[in-house]
Amino acid sequence: MLGNENTGDRPWYGYISKIQLSDRAFSRSEISQLLDIKSILDNTKQSLLADYKLTDKKGYQDLTGQMPELLPQGNSSNISDIRDDKGVILSPSYWLKTRVPPTLLNKRIRETSELTVLTTVATADTNQTGPARIITLSRSTLNRNFTLGQQKTNLNLRIRTSITGENAAHIELKVPNIFADTNIHNIIITYSKATIQVYVDKLQNYYYFNLLELIPREQKIIYYGLTFTPLGFYLGFLSILAKKRLIFNRLLLLIAILLPSLLLETMLVIHSGKSFSLENLIIGALFTGVTMLMLKLRASKLFKQQV
Repeated sequence: MLGNENTGDRPWYGYISKIQLSDRAFSRSEISQLLDIKSILDNTKQSLLADYKLTDKKGYQDLTGQMPELLPQGNSSNISDIRDDKGVILSPSYWLKTRVPPTLLNKRIRETSELTVLTTVATADTNQTGPARIITLSRSTLNRNFTLGQQKTNLNLRIRTSITGENAAHIELKVPNIFADTNIHNIIITYSKATIQVYVDKLQNYYYFNLLELIPREQKIIYYGLTFTPLGFYLGFLSILAKKRLIFNRLLLLIAILLPSLLLETMLVIHSGKSFSLENLIIGALFTGVTMLMLKLRASKLFKQQV
């Protein structure tokens, strides 16, 4: 869907001349070449799942032949009046939608957990809100896989993951002042391993987001509680069994509190490229240690009652 939501109530007013989608994250060197020559190379072209050129009055076919045709929605009685050298102009009364849902695209992105979006756009109104939908893969305003939108002068981005939720609304990303003017902008977005990078017009003008570092604290506490509380119970039982071995018990207590949280944080750093977080380490250690301590105190109280 280009220029609106399925419900038809999130219109965007502006120009778009191309959209290309891939099920892998392009490398920085590939992106550098794409931004320099303003066209896709043979090696990257082979990995495209969709390639729409929106400057041809004959229609909007996917040049790769894998995705359905884009069809006009709204008032399309005089298409020739809504073309421009910037591409097709989208508005509250005219937007584009695929003939059928792009199921292959959604399937391939789920399989690889990677994505690259390349598009060339120009807003016609720097004060649009909603966010106004430029590109969206969604069933409705409450169920989406991907949305690129405009919220006043900011670029608004939502990508569905286990972290961002079914509507990709738990973490909403904003790139400032991209639509502060009505100039044409080449935008490339990549997603891989919880990392999102947004390039605008040139390689040096890029924005980096790691979803693991943006998880709200309340949500993070729930995740860590579900992970480390059972571990605390298990280690609590072990410490009770080893109560007569005082030295071993103290060593077990120290390892139980620090090591699991440290291992998890190290794995996240290696896998996703996020920075090491002392806060995450402390939260995990607290859940493990407090749970284990509560179990030991409860067991000690029951033992005294029996005696």
